[in-house]
Amino acid sequence: MAQLRQLLRRYCAQELDQWEALRTETPYGSVYITLSRGRPEGTDESAYRPL
Repeated sequence: MAQLRQLLRRYCAQELDQWEALRTETPYGSVYITLSRGRPEGTDESAYRPL
């Protein structure tokens, strides 16, 4: 988990332009991942945990 957090921070700081939409398959079905420089409209900052 520590390595995943480190790599995500690096990706967001160096590669993420505006947004990225990703999908991965798991044994339980698809997982959808959205990375964005903006918070979705109507969401509060407190809804997010620090990485």
